[in-house]
Amino acid sequence: PIGALNPKRAVFYAERYETWEDDQSPPYHYNTHYSTATSALSWLVRIEPFTTFFLNANDGKFDHPDRTFSSIARSWRTSQRDTSDVK
Repeated sequence: PIGALNPKRAVFYAERYETWEDDQSPPYHYNTHYSTATSALSWLVRIEPFTTFFLNANDGKFDHPDRTFSSIARSWRTSQRDTSDVK
């Protein structure tokens, strides 16, 4: 799974799950689902018909440039370091 791409990430998610102390919700590993239609479209946004699908799903607007897919290498680095990146 995405949370176990490296030992540091695996420990982070396992510890968060094991130490969860919230009576309102059960413990979980990820804050968001690791795969959604919108996240898949964000990877394919530069290729039609996915550009049109992306715009239809996002009120006709592109996302902020800092969040728009631009580099496989950058996305890989982010997935290794940023624990909020589970896509």
